[in-house]
Amino acid sequence: MAGWDRFSCLEYRRGVCQSRLFPPFFYPGRLTLLSSEVLEADHRCLWLPLTQNCYVFTLIKLTGSKVGIMCGRYALTQDEYDPELLDLLKGLRVPPKPRYNIAPSQQVLVLMEDDQGRRIEEYRWGLVPFWAKDVTVGYKLINARSETLSESPAFRNEWKKGRRCMVLADGFYEWQRREGGKGPKIPYWIHMADERPFGFAGLWARWDRGEGPLYTCTILTTRANELVGSIHDRMPVVLGESSEWNSWLNPEASSEELDSLLRPYPEEEMHLHPVSPFVNKPGNEGPECISPVILDHQGDGDLDLFSDR
Repeated sequence: MAGWDRFSCLEYRRGVCQSRLFPPFFYPGRLTLLSSEVLEADHRCLWLPLTQNCYVFTLIKLTGSKVGIMCGRYALTQDEYDPELLDLLKGLRVPPKPRYNIAPSQQVLVLMEDDQGRRIEEYRWGLVPFWAKDVTVGYKLINARSETLSESPAFRNEWKKGRRCMVLADGFYEWQRREGGKGPKIPYWIHMADERPFGFAGLWARWDRGEGPLYTCTILTTRANELVGSIHDRMPVVLGESSEWNSWLNPEASSEELDSLLRPYPEEEMHLHPVSPFVNKPGNEGPECISPVILDHQGDGDLDLFSDR
């Protein structure tokens, strides 16, 4: 870490405590979130100052709230894209196949723009900052709170450098707790009312500490609209129109223009329905993941598949 002022830290995670060194983006005397979203289900990661230049890393259990990983699973199943996107997809070496259950750490399609022009790339989902020691930090950085991008140690470098991208999708999943909090959560498929593809606002990063460069991305989140809010208090930042993703990718976009995109997508243009627990396992694939189901009259118990969509 040449050129960095070092300071020692104690890391505590599930009962393991050890000394570590970190660069000075964890400012002395200030509470700092390593990730601006929840890192693991129902936990939040905090750096807590003990004394000057000494911090403790801890996972704090969050109970009795709706906070959780968001967005943690999505799909890209269609090929009815905007004409420009379709032309770019044709340039891929391997044509994309429908994917119904995309999970963190997998390769995902992103639309980006840099000095080489606009193109579609495959990046690993879960942003790995340049300062990370290994790629495992990417599992914790699949989402970024849009409200704190300029402050978050994990994302502010990419935000300030304008490393914006759009993660291609046509829907995402969210899980709702049952009444009383008992029993497994109910998965929901959330998509456009007209079922058209869209994109999530994202950031990308390059990590150079491996055998070769690794390109990764994260999905931005915002407060939920009224529709998604019935399940979760956060939702991905959705770019539903070509004018929106053109603005998001524009290197010359003003901060005011970008801020106007970081808002809940209109609920009247979206739809959701419950789906089978089949989607709960990341390895499961196929149309069954998004097929509607009907709940029993109490909203709990087994889920029964509709005969058709």
